[in-house]
Amino acid sequence: MSSKDPPSGISSPGGGVVNTCPCKTRRKGLSVTCVTENCSFKYWHATCAGFLKPRQASLNVIGNWMCPICVVKGLPSGIMKYTSDVFNDIYEKMDELKEDMKLKFENMQKTVSSNIENQQTKVQEKIKSYADTVNNHAKTNKEINKNVEDLKSDIKAKMEEEQETKEKVTKEKNVLIYNVPESSKNDKEYIFTEDIKKLHSILDNHLILNKEDIKAIYRIGAKDDKRPRPLIMKLTSKEKRNELLRLRQLIYKENVKEIEEDDKNDDKEINEEEDIAPIKIYISPDRTKAEQENHRLLVAKLKERKHNGETNIYIKNGKILKYQPFRPDPQLFWG
Repeated sequence: MSSKDPPSGISSPGGGVVNTCPCKTRRKGLSVTCVTENCSFKYWHATCAGFLKPRQASLNVIGNWMCPICVVKGLPSGIMKYTSDVFNDIYEKMDELKEDMKLKFENMQKTVSSNIENQQTKVQEKIKSYADTVNNHAKTNKEINKNVEDLKSDIKAKMEEEQETKEKVTKEKNVLIYNVPESSKNDKEYIFTEDIKKLHSILDNHLILNKEDIKAIYRIGAKDDKRPRPLIMKLTSKEKRNELLRLRQLIYKENVKEIEEDDKNDDKEINEEEDIAPIKIYISPDRTKAEQENHRLLVAKLKERKHNGETNIYIKNGKILKYQPFRPDPQLFWG
């Protein structure tokens, strides 16, 4: 290379004429220099070398550009130098990039692990908080449900108590008379008249009842051919009702005695297996449903106690009592 030649990879000084380009034309302009020492052309017009922007291209390829002819020929010295420099740069960049990526990956891994741990801790805290809230709500709901059920039970008991009280008031002047023979005729007026006559025959020997003492008399329940329906008698005062109840045992015994005498007079054999209880007239209070259930249990208990050998026991005012013998103080009667 002469002292007048431009340096490798730099455009011709002052934009002088370049005549070594393969185009074999002489024109002014920028040129690029092949790095291969034994290049046949050495200097190339920038446009002939394929650069669309010659000035910018000439600055980017200083000392690194190899012409296409030298690339094809594969001249060892130029290729090795070019390849070695390029690959060394690539390896260095790759090592730097690898270290940078490794460091970034480690930092990212630490950051991700830390974030995951923090998120896990937050999630666990939230789950625990939600679980505590749910448990508290469940406990509260359970208590509320229990209180509601207790309140319902109290209201129901109160309503039943009020209903029982009202029912007692409506029944406190009534009595029920069982097994009074009932007419089979369909004439209601005739049946009612017969019932009045029969009640007179049962009660007149024991109790004086005026018209003013009686509010209503009627039978209750569905008509049955096998046994008469009970008669309900509504009185105008509790005193008359209580007086009638005090006499009911006497009326019952007198009715039984009359039945036994009728059987003797008719000279009939009494069949022990035949239940004659339905024809025995007896009187009872007009009880509420609760009182009826309580009385039924008391009767069953009374029968059980009598079966076990107890005697002189009876039911009065919702209780089983024992007869007390009459033992007056002689000093009160001794004159």
